[in-house]
Amino acid sequence: MRRYIEEYNDIDKSGLEYNLVANWEKTNQTVIYNVTLNKNGGSNGKSDLYIKNNKVYTDVDCTNELTDTGVIEIPNKTGYKFVGYFIEGDKVISSAGKIINANLSKLTGITKDTTIVARYHPIYAINFNLRGGVNGTTKIYMSYVSDIENKLTMYSDELCTKEIENQKITVPNQEGYKFLGYKINNGVSAQDYSFDSEGKLVDKATRNFI
Repeated sequence: MRRYIEEYNDIDKSGLEYNLVANWEKTNQTVIYNVTLNKNGGSNGKSDLYIKNNKVYTDVDCTNELTDTGVIEIPNKTGYKFVGYFIEGDKVISSAGKIINANLSKLTGITKDTTIVARYHPIYAINFNLRGGVNGTTKIYMSYVSDIENKLTMYSDELCTKEIENQKITVPNQEGYKFLGYKINNGVSAQDYSFDSEGKLVDKATRNFI
């Protein structure tokens, strides 16, 4: 028999048990993906980037967007030149720390936390023995400019960040003599010249430095 509660004019249902089911509505919640920059033996440089809404950011709060006009600090590795960061063989961050626009979708299309690895090229130090000459370049550094272009580039600094203007060294002069070029180990044939009389790297000389 049901008992009524007079003051509420309602049914007393004490002791009954109810099951409630949650209802959900999907929202457009944004996910932030962490991109770890593996320096591959290098030091210094940026350690992480962040992807949010197909954009790249330098901070975890995603307030500082990295665009094609911005740069990140690149790593350095003794004896090597930083080439860039790659995803599946495509460079996404350049040797200068800039986004590669042509491959931007590789970076912004990341859908999980990811690690990308730095690549480097060896740096070759070249010393010049002027043999009595004066006013000539005494030392330079060479490395490949990228993974794609198989071409040695000359730099004035050991980190290979300052390209030598016009890719020519300053040739020495010596009273009473005409400068012919530089050879390795006093080679005797014309093919042994590594730098010509104008200070340009001889095309076939690459084999002498690698």
